Amino acid sequence: MTNLDSSSIEAYAAKEAGSALTPIAYSPGVLGPNDVEVEISHCGICHSDLHLIDNDWRTSQYPLIPG
Repeated sequence: MTNLDSSSIEAYAAKEAGSALTPIAYSPGVLGPNDVEVEISHCGICHSDLHLIDNDWRTSQYPLIPG
């Protein structure tokens, strides 16, 4: 098993409704007793992610990391 450094995660996020995805880094915090750490090699988005990026459903909070 690979021991991942969870002190910083790199992702692409929308910083406001309708904005382009831009790179960000964030700290995920400490894993709890019921959490697991996984390594992601690939990720995709679906059409519902586009609605979230644009805040079409008025539920999005930014920065928003789709996928």
